[in-house]
Amino acid sequence: MSQKSEHVEYLKKKVKEYIQKGETFLERVSSYYGTVLTDETEIAPFKTAFLAFKDAYDRKEAINNQKKSLTLECHEKQEVSTAGIRDLRKLIEASPLCTPAIMEDLGLNNTKRYFETDEQKPELTPKLVAGTPQVKYRKNGFTGIRLFCIINNGEFRYEETVITNIYKDTRPRINPNLPEVREYYAYYLENDKIVGQKSNMVKIILEAIS
Repeated sequence: MSQKSEHVEYLKKKVKEYIQKGETFLERVSSYYGTVLTDETEIAPFKTAFLAFKDAYDRKEAINNQKKSLTLECHEKQEVSTAGIRDLRKLIEASPLCTPAIMEDLGLNNTKRYFETDEQKPELTPKLVAGTPQVKYRKNGFTGIRLFCIINNGEFRYEETVITNIYKDTRPRINPNLPEVREYYAYYLENDKIVGQKSNMVKIILEAIS
């Protein structure tokens, strides 16, 4: 049986692996002073640069983790704030002294948006969640969408009526042992009738299960 080989770079591209390599080198290199290296002065430039890089990376990761935590905190506090303003709106609106002008002045009036239905098209956003394709879109005042799916460049097709904001595609694979490409596009629905323009085409690739 013939074999092939490929060059594997000793430096790793993934940052965590790169750092691990550098730390291992610094831990072990002193054993070779007096043989392949004279002393620590020869590794000093690398050591300074590497430790500076590691420090910058650690600070970046700390900021990223803080950002994730703050994003979650903002979301939770916004939900509380939203519930508060909704309760206040109900209280103000129930007052016998409330007028449309007061509601307008406080920015509590709902408004209407008018648009040409023939010019509207859904904007699809695909995502793979725990192996299940999901397609998200904004309803923008429509009933929902008619979603079309093309599998493996036309090997199989199907369509679904979707009235929620997220469609979870739980349809079984054609062959679980092979990769599968699912492409989606959609039209808006208004009272079960297709309206507007064709959406963008999005793609999700399902890897082989075994």
